[in-house]
Amino acid sequence: MPAALAPSARSILDTAWGDASAFLQQWRQWLAEPERPRMLHYVALVLPSAGGKPLAGDDPQSHALREALRQAFGDDLPGAGHYRICLQDGLLQLTLCIGPPETTLQALRMQADRVLLGAMPNPSAAVWALIGRVCKSGAVLERDLRSAEDAPEPPPAPWRPISPDSWTYAPPWALRRSRQQSRTVWAQPQRCTVIGAGLCGAATAQALALRGWQVQVLEAGAQPGAGASGVPAGLVSPQPSLDDAPQSLWTSRGAALMRQLVAARLVEGRDWQPSGASALQPGAHAIGPYAQWDPQAFWMRPAAWIAACLAGAGISLRCGARVAQIVQREGLWCMLDGEGAVLAESELVVLCNAGDGARLLRAPALGCTPALQALAARLQGRHGSVSLGPVAGLPGLPGHPVHGAGHFLPALPGADGLCWMAGAGFAVRPATDPAAEHADNIARVGRILPELAEGLRAQAQANLLQLWQGERCTSPDRLPLIGAVAAAPAAGLWVHLAMGSRGLSVAALGAAWLAACIMGEPWPMEARLARFVDAQRLERKLPHAVTAAT
Repeated sequence: MPAALAPSARSILDTAWGDASAFLQQWRQWLAEPERPRMLHYVALVLPSAGGKPLAGDDPQSHALREALRQAFGDDLPGAGHYRICLQDGLLQLTLCIGPPETTLQALRMQADRVLLGAMPNPSAAVWALIGRVCKSGAVLERDLRSAEDAPEPPPAPWRPISPDSWTYAPPWALRRSRQQSRTVWAQPQRCTVIGAGLCGAATAQALALRGWQVQVLEAGAQPGAGASGVPAGLVSPQPSLDDAPQSLWTSRGAALMRQLVAARLVEGRDWQPSGASALQPGAHAIGPYAQWDPQAFWMRPAAWIAACLAGAGISLRCGARVAQIVQREGLWCMLDGEGAVLAESELVVLCNAGDGARLLRAPALGCTPALQALAARLQGRHGSVSLGPVAGLPGLPGHPVHGAGHFLPALPGADGLCWMAGAGFAVRPATDPAAEHADNIARVGRILPELAEGLRAQAQANLLQLWQGERCTSPDRLPLIGAVAAAPAAGLWVHLAMGSRGLSVAALGAAWLAACIMGEPWPMEARLARFVDAQRLERKLPHAVTAAT
């Protein structure tokens, strides 16, 4: 990186979150720096027992932190795991790693510039080794002696003292490439083309523009969100599971992040509502007194979210621009239309165009790995629909959304008054009979809210309902495809595809991880969860002769 350029980000590891006083201090110091890095990444280890500890301070930063935590988690911190909190218009990225230090450090992927060693027992040799694993060579460790009950022991080698209270990480060996980044990291933002302006494309464009990239979004349709992202509204719920399935963990982490972002950017009551939701328990036949209540659930309008993302600084949108092929010329990626004309050119490209991405990935010039080719070839379109009808004159409506075998939103504001929305479906083929689709959606509502079924059928018979249909892109394992296209260390072409029916919940989290990989930032979730959605996740499962063919 040229000496004239300031680093685009700074990464700090805090080993003892406590009452967040150290974090708030670092936040204020960063704001006061005349030539501060564009972004501050702060990763804090949080013991599960710290959930009830009040936060320090009564200034604007303290209030903003409390509100962000409330939007993400409600009144209490969640269970063990890594969670991303966005502050200072997204330029301050806080990652809370909840759990025992040994567990959270093992799951953490970052390269820290600084380490703050707060009020905690003297780390064991194993913990010191784990701290070193997430540090850059030359990282500075600072210990808060004021909060230590006993005289702290100095850190072991290869930490070298530089003052009574600070040390630098100075291993005499060269750090392995694999512990840093397996791919080339973009030290400074440049130009990026995002193909697709749905939920994934909008979230990806916003995440990269936030980091200083100049982003051109190419959308084949006449307007953003022309595919499945165009659903009138959707319910976002953490959807926990007893077995911690990867889909559920991704959804819970993503829902917590999305709720913060939506609350900061959309108009409550019009574009979203923190409504909570009741969930039908497995084996139950209708919502009753034993339904699971989720206070963090909310409904939102995808079109409003997409528009808010694409309106950000550094983002330009071009609709009606279908990319026929991608070629590389003089070190730049060139997006060509069907006539061979250049639609855009850039150093970085991210494919966010759902099923059409598989078509582009088949081009040999892109160098797509066999692992990704195997997944892309099996991407599937799954069709769903929602029915909408007027609330007026409909008795027995619940006071909040309900989901189980489908979902029901009881009161969406519209130009002609409030309307309800119900739907689900994961069909292989698109529907050709609107009346049958309405009947199927009403039948699903009848299984969770039987008292409503008769009124909904009456509206259908009176032709008062509207139908929306869309196609989702899903992978064979129902998990997204996020990551680089070619083999390491190539880092110029990436994908963010196949959200399935969870796009509202996980698109922002997927974009955050993608940006972290591109820029070499701390990951917003545990390494295990990232492996589940990595576009190259089949690499170890394919025969060696196949993976070596490229």
